[in-house]
Amino acid sequence: MGIKYWGCVCMKKMKRVIVAATVMASLVTTTPVMAFKWSNSTSAEKQSTNAFDNWKSVCKDTVSKMDASDENTADCALFIKNNYNDVKNFSVWPDASNPPESLVYFAIGISYFGEKFDSSTIAGQISQIGWNALSCLYDGDMDGFSQNMVDLKAKYEETGDIIYEISYNEGQYKVGIDIPAGEYVLLSDYESAYFSVSSDANGDDIIINDNFVYNSVITIDDGQYIELKRCYAVPTDDVAPLDKTKASMFRVGKDIPSGEYALVPDSEDGYYCIYNDSHQVDIISNNNFTGNTYVNVSDGQYLVLSRCSIKE
Repeated sequence: MGIKYWGCVCMKKMKRVIVAATVMASLVTTTPVMAFKWSNSTSAEKQSTNAFDNWKSVCKDTVSKMDASDENTADCALFIKNNYNDVKNFSVWPDASNPPESLVYFAIGISYFGEKFDSSTIAGQISQIGWNALSCLYDGDMDGFSQNMVDLKAKYEETGDIIYEISYNEGQYKVGIDIPAGEYVLLSDYESAYFSVSSDANGDDIIINDNFVYNSVITIDDGQYIELKRCYAVPTDDVAPLDKTKASMFRVGKDIPSGEYALVPDSEDGYYCIYNDSHQVDIISNNNFTGNTYVNVSDGQYLVLSRCSIKE
């Protein structure tokens, strides 16, 4: 079985919550109480309880009930990607009487890859490296843990997807408190995503909001509130030039050169918008069009495309 690009259709958030709750309930009800004292246990106690093996077995049993589908593969890839940085920052094996969701999601992701894919595939190798990392963390081998996490990131990125060192997942953030002011690329692994920037915590005074596919770019200022749904934010300097065949908002001068471009609608009509900056307020030009049309963009501007693409 080969690996399909991770960004195919992904499951809804509710389904993820159910999976995590099911696994955590299984861990709490099926594993000896002594096994939950991992962070405080001696090496002999760890060995005698087989706590790690029991925990690993529960994860594998859970994924054995999942179909080997493109949807589940994409979901489990996101379990690894979205929780990688949290897991990487563990300094001891967590107390499993209340296992962190990030660890549960991460373990389910690597379990699925190990159960559904051959060990010679990228997914199978990700599983092996991931379990090696968790085993090192459990044993207190922090050098081994750190190296395996580095190796896992490199192997994961062989798929063409990137695990960013700094990213902000779904949720609401106060700018200047939870997230620094500045420009961010918003990226989504879903069919559609949404963001809003408002001047108040309740979101009553919305400055800008939008639904988008694949990516958007937004600048946020201190005191504002940004809400992310089905997407995550990465500092713009950390994001390499975007794939022109996938992106829906381009940083002119970085993602595409300045100049003239022919646009082709995906079906009957398309839409474009050119912004002066990534606050997405100062519109230079926009248009709904049928048939081909042309736009001219300059460095520092931002080009948004909807239902259309740049003609090759």
